[in-house]
Amino acid sequence: MEMTQNWEARNTNAYINIMGGALTKFGNQHTSGKLDGKSLIEPSDVIEKRRKIVLHPSGSVPDGAIICYDSALWQWISSLPDRKECDGWLKGSYLVTHKDSVILVTKAAGFGAPTAVLSFEELVAYGIKKFVNLGTAGGLQKDMSIGDIAVCERATRDEGVLTVEMEASALFAVGTFRKVHVCSVFAISDILSEDGWNQGYHSEEKLDGLKQIFEAALYTLAKDIRREKSL
Repeated sequence: MEMTQNWEARNTNAYINIMGGALTKFGNQHTSGKLDGKSLIEPSDVIEKRRKIVLHPSGSVPDGAIICYDSALWQWISSLPDRKECDGWLKGSYLVTHKDSVILVTKAAGFGAPTAVLSFEELVAYGIKKFVNLGTAGGLQKDMSIGDIAVCERATRDEGVLTVEMEASALFAVGTFRKVHVCSVFAISDILSEDGWNQGYHSEEKLDGLKQIFEAALYTLAKDIRREKSL
């Protein structure tokens, strides 16, 4: 499992600022030249084939995307009054407009790096350049609380890390290779410490944390998109 750095408790302004900083960088992954070679299989070929058989979504390419995993969060997103369901191969995902920016909101088909990268590569090939990866993570510090926010600036395997999750490292690596912007943010779903294992997978606190991240992600993506358009 991938371990992440930089824990922020429920401080909306703090993690909005950190998310904004992360979106200005490419994938935030140090690969030491491992990704310099040419890809043997290109997702763009798949997207082009879908276009030819009339599976391409209608409308313009969204300005950014939020990738989700949690079923309870997705149920809440699906009830939002201002969301618009996508068509084509994006059917089941939604478009949400925030301050003139159109953000794609999609749910990965499962959990873990392979599933996340599958969705991510297709969206990059579709033309999206800015992403927020929105998920849950396990906390490793006893002073954490269920629903606290962890903003991941880098992913590593080491002692003394604050949280553990499964997708960020792979998405950062692909983001670096594809030269797109990726930010990963998590709500703490469970905490493992010397005091035991506090499980909050189905708690309101975890869901509230995910909702806060979602709203902050919309705001941060729209703000960064406006900044780039003004340059």
